[in-house]
Amino acid sequence: MNPEVSHKLPKWFLSFPVTRLAEPSYPLAGQVTQILTEKLRGVENFHKAVHFAIREVIENSFEHGQTDHCYMCAYSVPSKQIVRLCILDTGIGIPESMITSQRYPDLRNDIDAVDKAAEYGVSSKSDERGIGLYLLRDVAEKNEASLTILSGKAKMDISKDIKKTLLDIAFPGTMVNLSIKTRRDFYYLSTSDWEEL
Repeated sequence: MNPEVSHKLPKWFLSFPVTRLAEPSYPLAGQVTQILTEKLRGVENFHKAVHFAIREVIENSFEHGQTDHCYMCAYSVPSKQIVRLCILDTGIGIPESMITSQRYPDLRNDIDAVDKAAEYGVSSKSDERGIGLYLLRDVAEKNEASLTILSGKAKMDISKDIKKTLLDIAFPGTMVNLSIKTRRDFYYLSTSDWEEL
């Protein structure tokens, strides 16, 4: 944390400030994972899965988004019982990456592309990937959490329900925003198959 900022933050506020990444950084992903999962007790490997998902989303910014940087921040407010993560890039976006890959010819619009990208094992580049957005989606659907994915003209809000919105104006890049309530006793994932990827 930036020492100039840290002294101004209340003690109850844990933060990873907005940071510009010029390349994927596993140590920074680890710091963010620690902020997000410090108070969460989950199924075996829950913390490892969240860390893996964060790394994947960061890597996606560079590999699929074709950008030379992305931004990441996270914070926890224990008094409000919430942790949040945001990863943002200004690359080509999920729809452009998915549609130009021609791996999924049935995609009709940006919402189809973002929805497909959040499925298990789906990637615009290779069959060996495609788990990051799926894991975050799984966390949101199975727990007291919400995930917003904004890319191109698509906005998906995922929690126990999924709301898909086709926007009039395209977002230039991709934003992934995860919020998790920390008041649950236990956190779940629906699959452990992600470890095989």
